[in-house]
Amino acid sequence: MIEIVENKPEFYKELFLIENTTLSFADKMSKESFMAEFSQNYRTYFVAKEGNIPVGYIGLFDCVDSVEIISFAVKKECQNKGVGTKLLQKATQFAVLNKKKTLLLEVNSTNQNAIKFYTNNGFRVISTRKNYYKDADALVMQRILQI
Repeated sequence: MIEIVENKPEFYKELFLIENTTLSFADKMSKESFMAEFSQNYRTYFVAKEGNIPVGYIGLFDCVDSVEIISFAVKKECQNKGVGTKLLQKATQFAVLNKKKTLLLEVNSTNQNAIKFYTNNGFRVISTRKNYYKDADALVMQRILQI
């Protein structure tokens, strides 16, 4: 059974491994940058656990009137099993509880699986950032929330 919890320092190493094995080279952060994210102001991370083992995470940046999804990954063997949906539901709940109007994210324009997932969950493309990644553009996607 998947449980969504707030991030804890004991998860950091496993979360970096998830990040490193699921994202394309162009989307990855260095270990130092990744670990530094956890101590940044206005950042909140939630972890999907199966038992005591992290299987995914979502990182959120709390902005003035929106929440931006800044990092999101699920172990390959746990994809297409509802883990990402549960993490996205937690992000939505967090945004609504904090009275935010929108959820925002950037996605690599070549990542068709992620684009389909986000579209199926109410996001739409609102702009493109040319050459944002080393190998592609970024699509900026938004979901309007009912607060």
